[in-house]
Amino acid sequence: MRISIDKKSSIPIYIQIKNAIRDMIYSGMLPSNFLLPSERKLAEELNISRSTVISAYEELKSLGLLEAHKGKGTIVANNKKNKQLNTKSHTVPLSWYQFFDSNINSANNHAIVDIINAVGGEKNISFSAGIADPNLYPLNDIVKLQRDLWKNCGNDMLAYISPYGYYPLRESLSELLKSRNIVASPNEIMILSGSMQGIDFIGRAFISKGDVVIVEEPHMLQEMYFTLKEAMVRAI
Repeated sequence: MRISIDKKSSIPIYIQIKNAIRDMIYSGMLPSNFLLPSERKLAEELNISRSTVISAYEELKSLGLLEAHKGKGTIVANNKKNKQLNTKSHTVPLSWYQFFDSNINSANNHAIVDIINAVGGEKNISFSAGIADPNLYPLNDIVKLQRDLWKNCGNDMLAYISPYGYYPLRESLSELLKSRNIVASPNEIMILSGSMQGIDFIGRAFISKGDVVIVEEPHMLQEMYFTLKEAMVRAI
């Protein structure tokens, strides 16, 4: 069962939860006797208070859509109203979340997404995401480079290349490193899409099951290391 809520909406969160579950019951996605998550579990998944989930469940119970049974939990009620609604012609979307690994919620960290979303769409300056002011980018130079690339490479720009990156670029970097007394052949250089991919590679290369990762102080990199480590441990 997947529920999305908007904490910035004027609609109370418990009403959003109630409406979402109600619609799933009416569509037939949640059949009679379907066992819902406990209040505590759903609260943890949505990162809200347990009392909010309890309020939503109570609203659904008052509508006769849910029933609570001691030792069994909260289930979808088996009543005629639901059956009549479910017999109407409709296409029920497949809920893929029931097939996900049970550990996905612990590994699913939305911190980075929340930071990026907080930056956009508002007239403020946020340092949390480490994003530079777009006005500082050399836009004219970037446009010129793109034009030169299209002129020299054409459709090859859209084709797959080596996973290590564009070879001529790696050659140029190799020469640059030599001028700084660093010996690295083009085959020892990999072009990355960003710092997070680099952190991912470093973690996969050096972190093994049971290792301890030490950083200067608690921050986003520490969170990413631990998330990666959990994934690696499960894979092992």
